[in-house]
Amino acid sequence: MKLSLSITKIIIFADKYREFNCQQMNQDHENKQLPKWRLKLLPWIKWTVLLILISIPLFGGLDKVPIRFWDESRSAINAYEMHQNGNYLIPHFNGEPDMWSTKPPLMIWLQTAAMKIIGVNELAVRLPSAIAAFLTCLLLLLFARSYLKNTLFGIVAVFVLITSGGYIEMHGTRTGDYDALLTLFTTMAGLAFFMFCEYENRRFLYLFFLTSILAVLTKGISGMFFFPSLFIYALAQKKITAFLKNRHFYIGIGLFLFFACGYYLLRESFNPGYIQAVWQNELGGRLLTVIEGHEHPLLFFHNNFILYRFIPWYFILPLGIVAGFLIKDDKIRKLTLFSFLMALGLFLLISSSQTKLPWYDIPMFPFLALLIAPSFEFLFRMCAKIRKSGFLWLQKALPLFIMVLVFIVPYVHIVKKTCYPQRSHYIKGEQEVDYYLQEVYRGRPIHDGQFLVFEDYGAPHDFYLKMIQEKNIPMEYKSKDNVASGDVIVLFQESVQKFIEQRYEVELLSQEGTVLICKIGEKKTENTDNEIE
Repeated sequence: MKLSLSITKIIIFADKYREFNCQQMNQDHENKQLPKWRLKLLPWIKWTVLLILISIPLFGGLDKVPIRFWDESRSAINAYEMHQNGNYLIPHFNGEPDMWSTKPPLMIWLQTAAMKIIGVNELAVRLPSAIAAFLTCLLLLLFARSYLKNTLFGIVAVFVLITSGGYIEMHGTRTGDYDALLTLFTTMAGLAFFMFCEYENRRFLYLFFLTSILAVLTKGISGMFFFPSLFIYALAQKKITAFLKNRHFYIGIGLFLFFACGYYLLRESFNPGYIQAVWQNELGGRLLTVIEGHEHPLLFFHNNFILYRFIPWYFILPLGIVAGFLIKDDKIRKLTLFSFLMALGLFLLISSSQTKLPWYDIPMFPFLALLIAPSFEFLFRMCAKIRKSGFLWLQKALPLFIMVLVFIVPYVHIVKKTCYPQRSHYIKGEQEVDYYLQEVYRGRPIHDGQFLVFEDYGAPHDFYLKMIQEKNIPMEYKSKDNVASGDVIVLFQESVQKFIEQRYEVELLSQEGTVLICKIGEKKTENTDNEIE
């Protein structure tokens, strides 16, 4: 009996000693002081690694895909002609004021500045979009850090954003289009409005009006598409009187009207008919009628989310919204409500538009990312409830493990898509010649006095010729009616090829897909020409 009691006492003592020893080890580990240089260096290393991971899908392979048809090539020509003629008020196309692309010129200004700094090339056209996307990511990080005091929340939102196929995409962050820059300013304006509702600080009010002006100067009326959502949120938070009683609100409206609307009036005075073109192309035209055949069903944008633009995050979105309202944190709840109203408002607006194009949804993506983040925050808070001393390492490591597990596949996919683009993913046919021209610009040997022959709209081909001529490479444009015997020409349009073959003997020098390098021989007889006609 005594022996049994003695053994029991020993076991109890040993157990208490083990518990005390574990607590002491944990305390010693927590109190252990790292060298000062390591303490200062560690945050820099973490942020550097984070920014590199963000930068890879934004900047990697940015100049690998040729300049795209329509909007990107149009803005590239606008920027090049502005670079040449010095007219910073009116973008030009083929020497005339551009009345097809009627957006204000902020994006064109940035592309022109890039051309002056790094030269006339694809990077100059696309860097403003990539930088805007990078700044959008920084904005989400800084907002989460300053407002929520939760950097991890911002990191999750950023990784959702940069792994969203609809955001890291052609006509998004990967090309010289307007949408990435527009998204930067609309996101900044939205968050500034949100912060004013929270703190009623006039600095946020002025920031809202400033970024709204920049949004309008980027893509016109699209810069105001979030205004209905902002009004509804202010109404829900009972903040309407905070705006109406604030004199800085009226000063901001005056500044907005002066700069945003002032550009339209100023350009109209130098370029009569501009406002009418804006109405037909942006306002009544796109919203109320179908332009250029872009007619799609009501659920067009929703279906795109499911198919490719917001995969896999679309399926987590309902969980994020529910978690955002369930988490016992008023700031996260308010942010969830705000982001939900912003995303829903734009979704309903663009879905009701008669003209629908896939990239109209791009300004939604930062707010969708902020709606996904609460689902991860909920998991992280569950991890924080692990309090057993033996599992302290798990409490700290589990959030990182969850992030790696969830984001590794989407991140690798997006890096492959951006840094190693496949030619089959992009436009074939007429766009194939631009791969050839891109190679010529980068040093591919060509015949002396080689001409590019094409007809109809060819803005990307025009831009590549300008790039090539900037490097003093002897290649020029020639119309099909002006080719002559002895010319070495590049053909890629079947109609042009047939036209020339009917009139000249043609020697095929080489062929790559649809691109033909030919030498013009003797002209065929007049009788043959008459028979053909």
